[in-house]
Amino acid sequence: RTGIGSISQQTKRGIAVTASTTVPAPDKFVTVDGLNIRYIERGEGPVAIFMHGGSIGSSADVFQRNLGPLAAAGIRAIAYDHPGYGLSDNPTDWSVPYRRDLLPQFIDALGLGKIALVPHSQSGGMAAQLALKEPDRYSHLIAIGTGGLLPPLEEAKEGRDAAVQGRVDRMATEQEPTLESARKQLESTTFHTELVTDAEVALRLARSVGKNF
Repeated sequence: RTGIGSISQQTKRGIAVTASTTVPAPDKFVTVDGLNIRYIERGEGPVAIFMHGGSIGSSADVFQRNLGPLAAAGIRAIAYDHPGYGLSDNPTDWSVPYRRDLLPQFIDALGLGKIALVPHSQSGGMAAQLALKEPDRYSHLIAIGTGGLLPPLEEAKEGRDAAVQGRVDRMATEQEPTLESARKQLESTTFHTELVTDAEVALRLARSVGKNF
């Protein structure tokens, strides 16, 4: 039986993720809590929902390369734009709890039933909270590159880290991103930097400006 747990075996049999084989999944929209929420998907079978992080320009598109290989492995892979990100509507409530609590409504709007959660970065903490609150809703929780599940920091270090993050946040909002800054952002968080193509940079910039800045 094909399921979420068999993804690693499918990968060993030669499913590769490359820049040249990615065909963007078409945009779809569903209304959730009065907002148009954009999502993309591939495949049929057990459902895995991918949750992007909270950095500027992040969106469902960060998972475009993953959807096809997962679909080939028998997974219905869905990635969505959090409210206020990508092509989803901007909310009146910009808080993390609002974004967290929108996900169960998104699942219900699509009639998905039990699903696997695959959160990245900031979404890791949100996904863990959801799974702990309603464990029967979720079959798996597979966190990627998240610091949200680490033990609490010592008070002094927490204060230093908060100050650093505050400076980073201010820098990110004081000046609208450029192609150069979008490329630097992607390259700084991508191991295989050859995957950071001109098209990827242009898309990241498009998701970072306008209503998303």
